[in-house]
Amino acid sequence: MGSIIAHMTQQITGTVIGGRYKITGYLRDGRMGNVYVARRIDDNAMFAVKILDPSLFGEEEAMRRFEREIRVQSRIDHPNSVHVFEAGKTADGLPWLVQEYIEGDTLAERLEEKGKMPWERAIDVAAQVALALEVAHDIGIVHRDLSPDQIMLVEKVTDDGVKVKVLDFGLAGVADKSADEDTSLTAVGVRVGTPHYMAPEYIEDFECDHRADLYALGIILYQMIVGKPPFDGRPYKVMDKHVNEVPKLLRKLVPDVPEWLEALVAKMLEKQPDERPPSARAVVAAIENGTGQQIRVVQDTHIQQDMEEQAEPTEATMIGMSSVTDPVLEKFSSSLVKTLDRRTGTEPPSRDCLVVERVSKYSLPHELGVKPGTLVQVEEQEEGLLDPTLLAKPTDSHTYVFHVNGEQIRLKTTAALLGMTLARSVENIRTYYNPSNDGPDSLLELWKQGAWEVLERMALRALSGSSGALTGGLFAKFIGGGKPKAQNHPATLFYGAALVETGRGDEGFPFIKEYKAAYAHNWPDVYHAVATAYMGLQRLRAGKRDLGIELLTESYLLEPLQKVRRALEKTTGHAPELRQLYKRKFPPYDLYQTNGYPGANFQQTLATMDDSQILLIVLMGGFRGNIRYNEFMLRYLNYGVHFADFIAGLHVCTTVKDRTSDHRPEWFTGEDLAAAAGLQFLILEDYRAFVQREAKPTRIPTVYAVNRDGVVLHEGSGEAPDLWNAIGRAGQLRMHKFNAAQHG
Repeated sequence: MGSIIAHMTQQITGTVIGGRYKITGYLRDGRMGNVYVARRIDDNAMFAVKILDPSLFGEEEAMRRFEREIRVQSRIDHPNSVHVFEAGKTADGLPWLVQEYIEGDTLAERLEEKGKMPWERAIDVAAQVALALEVAHDIGIVHRDLSPDQIMLVEKVTDDGVKVKVLDFGLAGVADKSADEDTSLTAVGVRVGTPHYMAPEYIEDFECDHRADLYALGIILYQMIVGKPPFDGRPYKVMDKHVNEVPKLLRKLVPDVPEWLEALVAKMLEKQPDERPPSARAVVAAIENGTGQQIRVVQDTHIQQDMEEQAEPTEATMIGMSSVTDPVLEKFSSSLVKTLDRRTGTEPPSRDCLVVERVSKYSLPHELGVKPGTLVQVEEQEEGLLDPTLLAKPTDSHTYVFHVNGEQIRLKTTAALLGMTLARSVENIRTYYNPSNDGPDSLLELWKQGAWEVLERMALRALSGSSGALTGGLFAKFIGGGKPKAQNHPATLFYGAALVETGRGDEGFPFIKEYKAAYAHNWPDVYHAVATAYMGLQRLRAGKRDLGIELLTESYLLEPLQKVRRALEKTTGHAPELRQLYKRKFPPYDLYQTNGYPGANFQQTLATMDDSQILLIVLMGGFRGNIRYNEFMLRYLNYGVHFADFIAGLHVCTTVKDRTSDHRPEWFTGEDLAAAAGLQFLILEDYRAFVQREAKPTRIPTVYAVNRDGVVLHEGSGEAPDLWNAIGRAGQLRMHKFNAAQHG
């Protein structure tokens, strides 16, 4: 076998794949093809290239399997899974895919060398595997062949643990057949996978879902701690034991294993799928509860940077965009910093921290290594339930302490200018949430972070709350209260969502349905979007696919939530494109102000701008009095204090010139404050809705950031990271023009 590989490697070494990856040597075996080391020609970066075995070329099923593997792996985006950068075919039609280069040992190799590992190390490995599985399961993908051979330990074992990568989803099954157009790749009655790690239901019935992966992970966790899997022998005997024999308890073999870990492994190895943990996330939660520590995802910075570089605009107006730092933006950023220092230190209790939700790639936090999920302390905030919205208001300064890879990065800077959005940590909400005083935003943040058990408890507290205000409706029946009354609060929605997410949909859906039908109109669209998404999922489970997709799409258009996008991708393969004009030219317009005097000509406005500026355009489509518009105008009030040199103006396009009596006065608070502060903006009458028809916004209002060439650099909500990204992209274009002029 070695001589064959050597011969093939010799033949392929030096070959250029996809016009940019030069093969330099053999890396490892792979299913249906070998994996080779390659260097990217333009920057010498190292990658792994997998190529279909030439002997399988022409075999239709092998070709389809390999192409399906590319599709499956490309959809799984997580630091603990192998990232796929691109794929294609050689001139002869041989398929290939380019993956990240991984250097390390498989778990099988490590166990063969060491025999076993301390249980503390084993649960670290298992938790990282579970995090990768969670992402795959969320989009309907089941690995089906999880084993120590498919788990790579990327770095050497240290006191800080080891980075884990889950390999080879080539045999992955798709739990929801609608999520993959090809459902015929595994013949009926043919098992794939490794007998030592097969779930009983797969052995008996040839059928399995995501819980089969949890069974396999339980076997692997058992093996890491004990030194061997619970069942051994010939394959047919091992499969019989999976179905009929109960493995020995961990503590009988390794007495120092804690009771909670023994119970978790036993639960993962239950014969009946319904008796196992309901999800990979539940496995992670059990480990977090047992250890008292939050499992942190270690980001692949080099991969994120590479993806961001490839994701830059590609239209003719943006071709060749330079990555050189823009001196204007760099000077602006540095002027905001009062002090910056780094020091080693331990992470504080997460109950005292915020969590980074989004961060702009052009912002200072991004340059410092801050990623989504990073813990943040704000020295000026007092103990208790933190309020991230306060940090978006202009003040003299705040001192942020970011906890990144064992470092404390202390940054004293002006508020609202960091280019990121923050949320409360799960522990902060768990510790300090008071339903009598605190709004529903905390429950939404728990939902976004997938903390289902905490969400259930907090929503239940809100429904039964000490205020005594919410004791009717379905909840009154639940606790045996009196006559049902309306429960006008998103806690109704989130209590139902938590029940659904923990496998109690029959109990949870009525709460969601009641909220959507009776109360959603009284609250911001984001809560309506969550309720609509769950109703769509319920229709899908009932076999009403078209209606389910329609509801999920409606939800996504109301609020583009990450979880809803994943559900749509799982069901249809894609989510609706919300950015219709991004990287394209905005349609020109000539509109009047609402008082009838000459207003704004789009082309003339652009002619007054320089390359460092952006024009903000808000399309209202009708009345501008709504909560979304008010939220944007309050943000604009904060931005205008500091971004005056970058924002050339703000045009609000509406078909109705006057404020109307059927809209709440508080929805114009932001507009009034911005006017009082002297910020420049125009309310323009688009009485024929011309601009709206030409721009085709997916939601109202939509905020556009346009550069002096009329190219849209942002299309969406216009939050802080969006503004930073738009200004950063304008800077990149400015540098491109400068470089082009310098080189003639």
